[in-house]
Amino acid sequence: MTGPTSKQHSPFYLNNTLVIPDKNVLERAGHSITVQPKQMDVLCYFADHAGELVTSEALIENCWPNQYISDSPLHKCIASLRKALEDDKAHPNYIKTLPKKGYLLVANVTCVDHSAQQSGGAMNVSSSPTSEWLSGNPYPGQGAYELHLQDVFMGRQRFIRQCVTRSLEERLQIISTLPRQGSTSLLQAGLYPAFRKLTLQQSNNFKAVFYCCVTCEPALVFNEIAATLTQLGSAERLLILLDDIDNLHQQDASAQILARLKEFASVARVHWVIPCATWSESQSLKQLQALGLIDDTQAYEQALTAMPAFNYAELYQLISRPFELAGHSLHAAGAIDELILEDVTTHGYAIGLLQRYLQQLFMNHSNTPLGAQSYPRFTFARFLKQYTTQVMQQLSDVDKAELTALFPSLVTISSEDHHQRVRQTLVLDANAQALTMNSITLLVESDLLMPVSKYVQNGTEKVAFMLSCDLLLDEWEMLSLWIERNLHELFLTQDITIAYSRWEGQNRHRDYLLSNPSQLQKIAKSSLMKSSSLLINRNIREYLALSVKKYRAGNRLKQSVAAVLLLASSALVFFGIKVQQQNTQISEANQAAENLISFMLSDLKAKLEPIGKLELLSMVANQALQYFADQGSEQLSQNAAIQLADAFTLLGQVAYQKRQFEQAHKLFRQGAQALRTQLDKAPNAEPLLEQQMLNYFWLGQLHYQQEQYDTAQQAFQGYLHNAQHLLALQPDNQHYQLELSYAFNNLGSVAYKQNNILAAEQYFNRSLDLKSDLLKYQPGNNALISDIAGTYSWQGNIQDRKGAIDKALPYYEKAVELRKVIYNKDTENTLSMIRLFDVLQKKSATLLSLGQYQRVLDEFNNSHILITQLQDLDRENVSHNEKSLINTLIELIALRQTDQDEQVMLNLTTLDNSGLKPPNSELSILARSTLKKIELERAYSLANRSVPVALAYLKSIQLAVPEGTEPNLLTLSEFVVFTRYLELLATQHETFDSIHKQKAEQWLTLYRPLIEAHQNGEDQFIKWEIVGHYLLLQRLLNKPLTPELLDSFKASGYRPDEFTLLF
Repeated sequence: MTGPTSKQHSPFYLNNTLVIPDKNVLERAGHSITVQPKQMDVLCYFADHAGELVTSEALIENCWPNQYISDSPLHKCIASLRKALEDDKAHPNYIKTLPKKGYLLVANVTCVDHSAQQSGGAMNVSSSPTSEWLSGNPYPGQGAYELHLQDVFMGRQRFIRQCVTRSLEERLQIISTLPRQGSTSLLQAGLYPAFRKLTLQQSNNFKAVFYCCVTCEPALVFNEIAATLTQLGSAERLLILLDDIDNLHQQDASAQILARLKEFASVARVHWVIPCATWSESQSLKQLQALGLIDDTQAYEQALTAMPAFNYAELYQLISRPFELAGHSLHAAGAIDELILEDVTTHGYAIGLLQRYLQQLFMNHSNTPLGAQSYPRFTFARFLKQYTTQVMQQLSDVDKAELTALFPSLVTISSEDHHQRVRQTLVLDANAQALTMNSITLLVESDLLMPVSKYVQNGTEKVAFMLSCDLLLDEWEMLSLWIERNLHELFLTQDITIAYSRWEGQNRHRDYLLSNPSQLQKIAKSSLMKSSSLLINRNIREYLALSVKKYRAGNRLKQSVAAVLLLASSALVFFGIKVQQQNTQISEANQAAENLISFMLSDLKAKLEPIGKLELLSMVANQALQYFADQGSEQLSQNAAIQLADAFTLLGQVAYQKRQFEQAHKLFRQGAQALRTQLDKAPNAEPLLEQQMLNYFWLGQLHYQQEQYDTAQQAFQGYLHNAQHLLALQPDNQHYQLELSYAFNNLGSVAYKQNNILAAEQYFNRSLDLKSDLLKYQPGNNALISDIAGTYSWQGNIQDRKGAIDKALPYYEKAVELRKVIYNKDTENTLSMIRLFDVLQKKSATLLSLGQYQRVLDEFNNSHILITQLQDLDRENVSHNEKSLINTLIELIALRQTDQDEQVMLNLTTLDNSGLKPPNSELSILARSTLKKIELERAYSLANRSVPVALAYLKSIQLAVPEGTEPNLLTLSEFVVFTRYLELLATQHETFDSIHKQKAEQWLTLYRPLIEAHQNGEDQFIKWEIVGHYLLLQRLLNKPLTPELLDSFKASGYRPDEFTLLF
């Protein structure tokens, strides 16, 4: 949607520059400068979005509507504006570039006259023009922004406008947030001034706005509200911004306050905006019900809106703008604002903590002006070191002991990098006594501990906390000393926690207790087993105790066996005793062997599988098979059966990876057979069900890889059945929930391949619901994020296959967003590169289908970098080269559609010289079909210089219409090339000869069954590319078009600019 043009704007100021849009004039210091109309449009768009990050895409869409341009004209336009405004790009006072993000208007935007201020336009205006902030420190520190600080209140401007708009239509708005997130500042310095301006508009029915804090002696405000109500006309309304309602119960006069509020709530002409900054949603619900503003949970949820976090642009404004308004510049002092911004966005922050730092920084700057040389003494890290020391001085020894007990829940060792200490989430019940502890209260009020989310789990309200930033791990002396003292135990705790989770996931089976002697000795020497240890909880301590008990029992048994054997050798007459001892020895030896096999298979697999070296485990697995064969399958215990099945499965995986599919199938079936007898005896044994589920997965994967989709579906149905069975046994087991989501994903993949698209969509939706629920409890789980990204990508594929191109795009965008999260954590990970590239390419192809060519070119830069890196890593990788060809084709089409003909020729020349075009015999159908379409782009490029040359070229690359074969990707490409060849002939007003017409009829005959099946509803899903070119060829031959088919194609939105003859 395009915004208003510059002609619709009243004059306004940018700092001390007067902007007169309808004359395209800038005035400053008595001098006038005329700018181009397009430059004025851009400047007005910036003013409308002051304080917001403005992307290149938004500027092009709104200032160059319905035009496909590159970024170059925009860059030239902004450069010209900077010149006209005498702005320095390196030290901007007007327009700041945020690399790889967009632009930010950093100038103060103000209206020229009162009428403009009352016009109610979209422009974000602030106070009257003033060169400096003259009221002292512009940062309130730990306090809230009050009304007199409205000029230096930054951020959430879009949210403020949304609240104002929503209040015109809805009587109640509930702003959901958490304590210490700035809701009071939003009310006093953001919403109140905005609503105050609204009341000044003659055309508006809002005549008064009141800020009322229930904990700040509200009686006077109540009297003013009551008096105003008596003066309102029948259609007039007033608005109350009600603050601190969550503390109403703590007031001595709460009954009287509640009575007055209920009195106002009964008046329909009173509108309300109420933030609920509490740990408990149910508490907020009760308070609002007591006021009579809502009846039930549904009404509460309808009125609810979440207060957004600060985005990158708003943080920049919050850091730098108040300094500038106070007559100083952090940027001019050495880009200090950018250094601070980098610190807080890299290491995390709490908004209150940042405000405290900025307040102190301004005070320091008043005494010692900041510069590149002095700033290192006033960094965020230095501030944290001093500030945490001050906060700790407020705690008693008892409080410090309480705080120390919390550290293990706030800090851990990274599971990906054992040299890195990281923050972790502390989850407490919303109504728990722990929330009232002095230590937690002080940390939250001091902004060292910040609430990050609140949610309901199993009917209990939870609140999640984290340390405010990573820097606290080093700069908070008490915490860093504790980490240093407990570093060895933290490493152990990380490994133990993983092992404990596995034990829990296996229903506390004794085989999953710790059995590594070295690890158990380290634990015994550490302080972890002591009841005073804070690093592990009671459940994990119980797990360790059981592990140690099992280990010691094993040692005692070995010693006992040795002693008995010694005695037996001197007393052979007691033959019965000897036999008994031998049987015991054999039994224990068998048990020890099975435990060793279990350890080696599971432990080595965990180490070898992530690095793709599973074949190194073959020797161990074969030895395990030989051991079990010697024992006899009928004599196997349940545990031994599991180990046998695991060995078969591991060998099957190795065969699968070597593409020895027949051998892999045999091994997987043998693994299944090993489990069947035991499951007949114990159908609810979770370890058996888990192993069988794994077996089903690999059988399904094997058949899927060989395109045997019916048998793959049967195996994946078994996988689904086991996952559901396990979840029924343990409904809260997150591991089983994840397995169930995988089962749905696998069945969705099979259904997609079977062309059962609607079933596939249902499977993927169920999978996504399960994974999304799990992500609430595991927000940092990279594997889960990756799985969700994969499911989004599949859903995009489904929408694309259904022909709903516009619906496919949001799924691909979500997948790209999540894939970038994973990739940015490890930019050297090849698998992350491939997965990000694949979904970027899908997104680009979808944008291409929708005709959004400029966005295609913007995305191309990212995908081109990735595929180039992948090709550099593996020059012989056929898949990488195919993907690179497809990427080239996508870029060529987008360049042609944006009239960048010279770049098209350059790209084609580069491709010719790249060596990416080996003989067709060495190429896959995908690569050959892509090259065929690239040749079409070459013809279009030639046509810009000489249409006859282009026609001759297209004629030379025509192939015969294939007979007796199903159309494939290559066939489609040849069909497209032929149709476009006739289209180009038609533009030259040349008639088609008999050969052209005969060939055209052959192509129509080839694709007619697909088209008719689609029209008859036999095949609901068909490529719009086929439909479009089929209709286009019919139109070129002057054949009648089926109206329903034409209408459905037009409605698809598929590249309308490529099919102008049909529109």
